Amino acid sequence: MNRCASQVNWTPDYSRGIVITEGYFALLSNVRLIGRSGAVACNEIVIVDSMLHLKKLTRSNSYRTKFSFTQRREARLATSIFYLPEAEANIYHWLIDCLPRLWVLSQATTSPLILYCHENMTPYQIESLAPFLQQTPNLQIATIAFDECVDIDQYLFTSFLSGLNSGAVNPVALNYVRQTLLDSAKVPCARGPDRIYISRTGARDRSLTNEVEIEGVLRKNGFQIVHPEKLSIWEQISVFKEAKCIVGAHGAGFANMIFARAACIVEFLPKCKMRPHYLLLAKSLGFEYKSIIGSETDVQGRFCINKQALVSTLSALGI
Repeated sequence: MNRCASQVNWTPDYSRGIVITEGYFALLSNVRLIGRSGAVACNEIVIVDSMLHLKKLTRSNSYRTKFSFTQRREARLATSIFYLPEAEANIYHWLIDCLPRLWVLSQATTSPLILYCHENMTPYQIESLAPFLQQTPNLQIATIAFDECVDIDQYLFTSFLSGLNSGAVNPVALNYVRQTLLDSAKVPCARGPDRIYISRTGARDRSLTNEVEIEGVLRKNGFQIVHPEKLSIWEQISVFKEAKCIVGAHGAGFANMIFARAACIVEFLPKCKMRPHYLLLAKSLGFEYKSIIGSETDVQGRFCINKQALVSTLSALGI
């Protein structure tokens, strides 16, 4: 954890254990919801928490690029849960940053409420949002476009339950997301694999230069090679629900650990870019966690893992 902290220039205090972000909601007046970024502005001031963190806001192209808006007004009570620049194509941010906000929302009101979502939501977002809407009848979906902003008279703001570089989430909210999706899973009842390797062969960064060698070790130890980005949300749930050990390089596919009942997590991290998201998510779930630190990344963001380090880690886990 200290090595992760030093690389992103923050100093965590873990003397009290894992720090869980406090959940809250607030009723705001005269709010502008900005479609391109998902940011919320009130009295010409951007609410940073709506963009998860100031670093995320200022790093986003949506923040630094000039573009024209189409404006319209919403007189009904409204809210939103999306964080578009990241959650648009990243299942971790959707499952861990966005959907837990629905748990806060369920505590806030039973009054009719408009839930703004982006008009170009991905299939996995649409499919996974549906069961939450079914059990929350006061919610009605409205859409917002990239080039649009909506001026909302009364806006119900719900906080994020995770922080920057942290997968530590309120366990009640996490279980709310997990159980809702497990109960609604539209997949066959076939048993999934108990040992999973999350491959990143198709990823733009953090793939392994010695992928073939590592896959060979894992196949010999009974691991199934999985490419989550090629599966529907329901197929991912089916694959991960029986997992006892999940191995892979740091990446969004690890968010699927929330569907496992009990698993040990083995994460590969490049030496120069260590992040604690999945360590903290594993701890939130009560899972055992191991990391294997690899080499520096090359110009393409790839790195390698020592084969013997992997063999030793698996042996220590009784595999």
